[in-house]
Amino acid sequence: MTIAAPPHDQSPGPLVICGMHRSGTSLTASLFGGAGVNLGDRLFGANVGNSLGHFEDVGFLEFHMRALHSLGCNNEGYVTRSLPPLADEFTAEARQIIADRAAAGRLWGWKEPRTTLFLDFWDQLLPDARYVFVFRNPWDVADSLFRRGDAAFVVDPRLAIEIWVAYNRRIADFIHRHPSRCVAFEISQLIADPDNVFEMVRSRLHLPIGSPPDSFRNDLFGRECNLHGSAIVRALVPEAHDVYQRLRFVAGEPAAMTDEAPVDATTLAGYAVEEWARASRAAVRERKLHAEVTTILAREQDLSTALTAVTADRDQISQHLLNATADCDRLAREFEIVAAARLRLETECRRLGSSNEQLADDLARARKSGLMRRFVHWISTSLAAGRPSRPGQAAAPRDDAGRRAAA
Repeated sequence: MTIAAPPHDQSPGPLVICGMHRSGTSLTASLFGGAGVNLGDRLFGANVGNSLGHFEDVGFLEFHMRALHSLGCNNEGYVTRSLPPLADEFTAEARQIIADRAAAGRLWGWKEPRTTLFLDFWDQLLPDARYVFVFRNPWDVADSLFRRGDAAFVVDPRLAIEIWVAYNRRIADFIHRHPSRCVAFEISQLIADPDNVFEMVRSRLHLPIGSPPDSFRNDLFGRECNLHGSAIVRALVPEAHDVYQRLRFVAGEPAAMTDEAPVDATTLAGYAVEEWARASRAAVRERKLHAEVTTILAREQDLSTALTAVTADRDQISQHLLNATADCDRLAREFEIVAAARLRLETECRRLGSSNEQLADDLARARKSGLMRRFVHWISTSLAAGRPSRPGQAAAPRDDAGRRAAA
């Protein structure tokens, strides 16, 4: 890396990490974040393409997407043309983002590939910033974009190479204009010897960063093998090959500038036939996988139907259980009512028993006193006279004369 060092009395600003999409910027940012660079408190999380996360500050990501939208460009940053200046409102917002991030008072920075499209914009706001650029060969980047399935490259596969050229030409031009504040390396260099790359960044840019973390997982970085990618790119997009060689030279790989044998039409045709055969085999595998997926989906549908039936049975059983529980509760309440009635009857029986004993005692006393015999005699006399009367009361006169005499 033949990059001049900055003056020793110049204090370092933030560290900006960027490069073309699918070039290893996430892997690079993860290492610098582990070495002490504050990459932000709100980072874009993991997905299928980056299982450990993107290590992108969401604030910068959203800012760049809005800026691209305002310029009528794709939010993903798939841009090949030069961009016009941003409106003043974006400058004010960018200054606020910088102030918020710098408030922590320690070395900070960010990683976001779309930064490459706005390098001059940020450099005007951060004249003391340091830049780490990571690049990857164009055929592997294109292959990675194809594998990810972005719709833009399904429609126009050549666009992947053209975007690679646009991004990396901007990087090379920026390094040429600001060599003292830039370091560039190929992702393969970082994977092969991360300690050497970090020592280079420390010494060239005078940044107080530590060593890359021991948890470095270079096996998670996809390194597809495209046997003919280099030849195809050289033949179809020679500018991409030239930019790639230029960046490799800047990154300290002068051997990359040696002349390479040109690719003739026959050789290129042979490569095309091999790729054709490989694509045909891939199509056969895809059809087999499609059939397997169809079978799995049918089985999944059967299982879903069975699950629905089981769920219905479970719901029915649950309803029966609820009904049984309700009946049990009702019977329990009725039992409580019967038990309470029984308790009342037992109490009443005890009360009647006490009354019966009292009557028996009264009757016994009456017998002893002769009152019973007089009562029986009175009843007998009353019955014999045909007109019962109260004890001690004389019989009433039988005719009118008698009633008058009585009166």
